[in-house]
Amino acid sequence: MDEASASRSDPGAQEQAWPSPFRRWYAVAVLTLGYILSFADRQILALLIGPIQEDLNITDTEISLLIGLSFALCYTLAGFPLGWLVDRTNRRNIVAIGVGVWSLMTAACGFASTYAQLFVARMGVGLGEAALSPAAYSILSDSFPPERRARAISVYTGGAIMGLGLAFIAGGAVITAVSNAPPVTLPLIGELRAWQVPLVLLGVLGLVFVLAVMGIAEPARREVSAAQASDGAAERGGLLAFTLTRWRIVLGICFGMAAQSVVAYGLMSWMPTVFIRRFDFEAGEAGVLFGIVVAVFGLAGNYGGAALSERWTAKGRPGALIMVCVLAAAGLLPFVAFAPTLNASWAVLALTAPTIFFLTLPTAVAPTALQTIAPNAVRGRVAALFIFVTSMAGLTLGPLTVALFTDFVFRDPDAVGASVAMTGLLLGAISLLMFWQALGPFARLTKARLEAG
Repeated sequence: MDEASASRSDPGAQEQAWPSPFRRWYAVAVLTLGYILSFADRQILALLIGPIQEDLNITDTEISLLIGLSFALCYTLAGFPLGWLVDRTNRRNIVAIGVGVWSLMTAACGFASTYAQLFVARMGVGLGEAALSPAAYSILSDSFPPERRARAISVYTGGAIMGLGLAFIAGGAVITAVSNAPPVTLPLIGELRAWQVPLVLLGVLGLVFVLAVMGIAEPARREVSAAQASDGAAERGGLLAFTLTRWRIVLGICFGMAAQSVVAYGLMSWMPTVFIRRFDFEAGEAGVLFGIVVAVFGLAGNYGGAALSERWTAKGRPGALIMVCVLAAAGLLPFVAFAPTLNASWAVLALTAPTIFFLTLPTAVAPTALQTIAPNAVRGRVAALFIFVTSMAGLTLGPLTVALFTDFVFRDPDAVGASVAMTGLLLGAISLLMFWQALGPFARLTKARLEAG
């Protein structure tokens, strides 16, 4: 009998004490650090474009495939079989193996001497990182009571924001350090180009980090039998049956966040260019300023959304998690419409701050809502579905939609700010509609479960 089946067949598993505060917050801390490390590993290539192109003699299109497609394909598609494993095996071990794989593949990127080698190694990075979030969401959901779950998951999702902010802030320094640096000779390894060194060092750091992951205690899998009785068929039928049973909620959350993700990736990809093209900022200067805004206001939105959902839940509002998502989508629209188009750099930066805040407000509460309604037996696969939809939309459509507006609608490179605004308005409206249609069914289901005990 597998682990998930054992927990379902043992009613006493429901009554086990929650992990101690130290154990549960140790898991939060390690998983969050892992998320930060994963973003450093996936984003580092974007900071090394110049020297990589010069050394491997590759085009902008080829480097864009390395940064996006090679990583995204494995990252999103591997989530489904890994989510299946998360629902059946030791989740801590899955995280440890994932960290080990992506760290080895990051180091392999550093040893690559051809485009094909680098492409395959990037696919390996995506494969390893696909293991982290499905397992992390499941571990945290079984480590914290429902009323505290959003706070814990918000700390974890904050790791992505911290990783992005640090990537922008450190970008200028990295570019400066490696652009004209000579080759480096390392013991037992030999000569490496300057751009290869940070990749190898990040890989080694990740392999050491596996030891911290092994200190996470695997929590008991928890069910709320009476409250989830209506989901029995969904639990037996797996992800598809659950999605069909709760389709308005699942699709509303997934596609609402997918639309938000398109706006977010478009903004992250092109706002530094807005400052460079329209206001003659240096690349390093634009990266630092934008990175500070992303880190400060992104974390404020991420943690603020969790705190607000907890407050509304405490006041007896069963739809609190989705209410925060609706508020985020509605609040985003006026700011994203004007922030990139203003004629003063300080005004653009000032309005970008609330834009980032509302973009990140649902970052923790949306996946928390899915984990709240999902039977334990499918939580890993539900997380994989969420990551697949949001990541594929964001990684592929975010930067592309802005570029298409610039090239084919405005036909002016300096109109990139207007392109960001149009992308934000269009996808922000879709996000608002998707969240709104999920609110009623989610509130009714949550209320019924609370009444059932």
